[in-house]
Amino acid sequence: SGSMGGERLDALKAALLSLTETGADGTAALLTFQPRETIRFVEFASGIKSEKDLVVGEDGNLADVSSYVNDLSALGGTALYGTLQHALELAAQTRADDNVTSVVLFSDGENTDAPGIDGFAQWYEANEAVQGIPVYAILFGEASADEMGRLAELTGGRVFDAVGGDLTAAFKEIRGYL
Repeated sequence: SGSMGGERLDALKAALLSLTETGADGTAALLTFQPRETIRFVEFASGIKSEKDLVVGEDGNLADVSSYVNDLSALGGTALYGTLQHALELAAQTRADDNVTSVVLFSDGENTDAPGIDGFAQWYEANEAVQGIPVYAILFGEASADEMGRLAELTGGRVFDAVGGDLTAAFKEIRGYL
């Protein structure tokens, strides 16, 4: 959203790029994206701005992830729950017994578009296909701690608090949690 401009967007990019770093010896760190892992980005503001699937190759090359992250921009409102519905539907399409499927939600603000948390909860409870996919919410900026807590409880996920803290540490904590 527009509120992500400046330092907030820089912090988000740095946190995501930290998941693409290799060690001094050229090996991938334990918490970086791993070979054969698929990362689906859904960038949103007042609606979905872009979405991209990035598959880490056998060689561990993360240049596509870095390029996508560097192109993120700030503008618009915050269609938090509508975007989350879309992201969960996409995740449900690729869920299988042999992979870990989850959604990481990052927003620095409160939802500004329909549906709200109540509408989302009704939608979630009525859609069996998305149930059981945990949502890991990163609390940042003015995001509602109460709503993110309710969301985590509803989906079996967890809230990671980065308000006034280290966003990179929150992303790495999620990677370690999975």
